Amino acid sequence: MTLTLGVQDGVKSALAIIAKKRGLFARQGLNVEFKEHSSDEGALKSLVNEEVDVAFSSTIPFVIESFNNENLRLLAGTGFTDKAHVVLVKRENGESNPRDLAGQTVGTVADSAVSIFLQIFLKIHDVKGVKVEYFDEDVLIEKFLAEELEAIAIRTEKYEEILEGSETRLRVYLPDFFRLYGILASSEKCVTQKREALKRFMGALVLAEKFVYRNPDRSQKIIFDYFGTNRLKSISSDWESYRYILSLGESLLLALESAQKLYKENHENERTVKFLPLIESEILREEKPYAVTIRQ
Repeated sequence: MTLTLGVQDGVKSALAIIAKKRGLFARQGLNVEFKEHSSDEGALKSLVNEEVDVAFSSTIPFVIESFNNENLRLLAGTGFTDKAHVVLVKRENGESNPRDLAGQTVGTVADSAVSIFLQIFLKIHDVKGVKVEYFDEDVLIEKFLAEELEAIAIRTEKYEEILEGSETRLRVYLPDFFRLYGILASSEKCVTQKREALKRFMGALVLAEKFVYRNPDRSQKIIFDYFGTNRLKSISSDWESYRYILSLGESLLLALESAQKLYKENHENERTVKFLPLIESEILREEKPYAVTIRQ
């Protein structure tokens, strides 16, 4: 049996990487082919375009894609991090606080988890009159370093890259109010036609999860070897902040619904999605029964 998997160029796909390197897919009688992507959005688009059978992504891209695609299915939450995003401000003399952003222009990436994070950040700190502009991630960084933007909201791993490549003094806000969940997504077609393969795939991920829990140092080495020494610092930071837990629980469902509510504040014409019917819980339940607490 063969499955094609959309993986991210980062630690959210660590369970699949460990499963492959440890021979856990083969142990389940499964051949898994990786198709790598630079982002959650890219992996999910690959799934929508039927280039892969399964994709590692996160809640926000899944929510956004679900407005136009009723064929999506969510197989499992794969873990979470509380430190996925930051707000960066050029550091001037003296102390600063979030309300200093009032009336300024803040850049971020459109239709992304980090744009939702920025909305929450501004609301929590009651920052008024902010003009938000949207750019591709690389352009966003260029404009910030060229001082064309007063502040930006960006992925933490990109912040690490900025620190390495620039001597610019930065004020970083790294709040812990926004939990980003990793997810494993598939399609209704794949769930129907490749159910046995998906069950074996999930079984291998359950074994990988146990391996990470019991062998954290060996797991970390596998991930470092996979990504290479040139990315040691950023991968190490992400690894330490991410928790690998295969589950389907109420907190994940709440995260989907909350993300939809925030997204629709700026996209009022989008339809409202009911996420419960998109959650395929039985495949995970067969391999890890106690991890499924969502009731359908």
